[in-house]
Amino acid sequence: MSFIAPGATSLLLLVSPIHFIYGFSSVMFLVSFLALSRIPQSSKKKVATWTKKFWWAEMKEGYRTFFKYPNLFRLTILSSTVQFAVGATMVLSIPFIRGDLNGHSWEYAIFSGSFPVGYAVGMVLLTKLPKTYQTMYLGLIGGGLSFVLLFFVNSVPIAWVCELFGGMVFPLFNAQSAAIFQREAPRDRLTQLSAVRLLFIRVTMPLGILFASSTFLDLSTRQIYAIVGMLIVLPGLFHLLASFSQPNKDLLTNKK
Repeated sequence: MSFIAPGATSLLLLVSPIHFIYGFSSVMFLVSFLALSRIPQSSKKKVATWTKKFWWAEMKEGYRTFFKYPNLFRLTILSSTVQFAVGATMVLSIPFIRGDLNGHSWEYAIFSGSFPVGYAVGMVLLTKLPKTYQTMYLGLIGGGLSFVLLFFVNSVPIAWVCELFGGMVFPLFNAQSAAIFQREAPRDRLTQLSAVRLLFIRVTMPLGILFASSTFLDLSTRQIYAIVGMLIVLPGLFHLLASFSQPNKDLLTNKK
C-alpha cells in the first residue's frame, strides 16, 4: 500500500474532488479498525521470554540476532535501497514532469498513477512466473532500470511507460524477498527481526528525500534519477550473477 496509495490518490483526483478523498480515507480507516477488531485474541499461547524484557534490551538483542543472518541482512539492504530511490522520486516527480518535460498537471497525475497500476499488474504476473532467485533479482534490476531510463526520456508518454514498467517488475523482488524473510527468520524472533527490517526500510526513504532535495549537490533531476537507479541496478546485477550458484527452488514455498 505504501507503493500503491500515492499514485492511486493521484488518479482519483482526476475524477473526484479532494474532500471526497479525505472522506474515503476516513471510511477506510474505520473499515480497517473493524476488520482488525474481529481478529480473535488467544491468551493460551505461551509468551516468548524476550517480550518480558525492557524495550531497550529487547531492541539490542533484536539487532544482535538480525546480523547473525547475512541473507536477511542483504535482502533488507536491497529493499532499503529501493525505498531510498522511492523517497528521491517523491521529490523529483513534479519538477521532472512539469519542468523538464513541460507536462500538464493531469499528465503528472497519470505519471504518478502509472506505478501503482503497474504494481497491480506485476502482482498478477508474479503468480505466473517461477519464484526463483533469478526472477527476484531480475525484478530488482528491471525496477532500477525504470529509473535509469528516465534520464533519457524526452516525452511524457514514454515517462508513463517507464513508471508502468517499474511497477510491473518491482513486485517480483518485493514479494519474494519478503517471503524469504518470513521463511528464514526464526519463529520466536520474527516480530523483533521484522521491526528491525522495517526500521531500516523506513529510515532510507527520508534519506532519499533529503538526497534529492539537497541543493549543494548541484545535480539535475535526470542525473538524480540515473544515480538512484544505478544504486539498485549494480547490486542487483552482482546478486543475480551470484544467484546462479544457489539451488533453483521455489522461494514462496514453505521450508520443509
